[in-house]
Amino acid sequence: MDFKEALEAVNKSVALLTTKIDHLSSNVQSLLDTVATQNDAIKKLENITATQQSDMHEMRRHILQLQNDLTFQRNPETERNLIIRGPNSDLKGTGIENVVKSKVLSKLVKPEEADAIAKSWIISVIQRPSTNNKLSQQQSQDTAKDTTILRVTLKSKSDIRLIKANCSKLKGSPFSISDDLSYNQRKVLGHLLKYKRDLKMKNKIGRIYANRYLITSAKDGKDEYFESNGVKIYKINSIPNYHPQKPNNSQHQKST
Repeated sequence: MDFKEALEAVNKSVALLTTKIDHLSSNVQSLLDTVATQNDAIKKLENITATQQSDMHEMRRHILQLQNDLTFQRNPETERNLIIRGPNSDLKGTGIENVVKSKVLSKLVKPEEADAIAKSWIISVIQRPSTNNKLSQQQSQDTAKDTTILRVTLKSKSDIRLIKANCSKLKGSPFSISDDLSYNQRKVLGHLLKYKRDLKMKNKIGRIYANRYLITSAKDGKDEYFESNGVKIYKINSIPNYHPQKPNNSQHQKST
């Protein structure tokens, strides 16, 4: 084979390889286009999934709020009640009314106000440490602390407001006062209090509002709001009819 024939053979081989390379390049580009299309499709699916998850979360939150609306609806039978917890050693036997008046009520209001309230209140024992009823099972910690629980029914809502406005004066004493809550209400409140304690471990301060909500301060200084169904905590955008006020002008807030 002379030089000319050899050159033609090489050119043919080069042309053949070039054709194969062009074909492979076309296939690679087609694959890249397919991958790009699939990536776009995946991103669209991810966006759709994220939107659906957000919608589902919003629906769950809305359901929770509707359920809590029912749980915390006004109950005329309990709205004039308060629950008092104290040591059984002080609240056993007769004379409970005198003990509550002298060791609790007298620390919260003026003597004449205490006399007027005590004339019309009704006090009943709803748990002693030795009992084994449903309430004592739910309040096992109280039982362990040798605590007696009383229900105090007052004549007017103004008496309720007066006493609750001064509950902080009982700090450090063995007595405490709370609202008369149903089982489901206590379940919600208990979960919020647990979450509040968890936040405190992270140096975040929270406060309970209306026995139903938890309010915390974010890094930017704005309030963040949470609600519970007794099992899960949900962050919510706002609290109905709640208007943040300065500490010295909070008479319309029901925070604890």
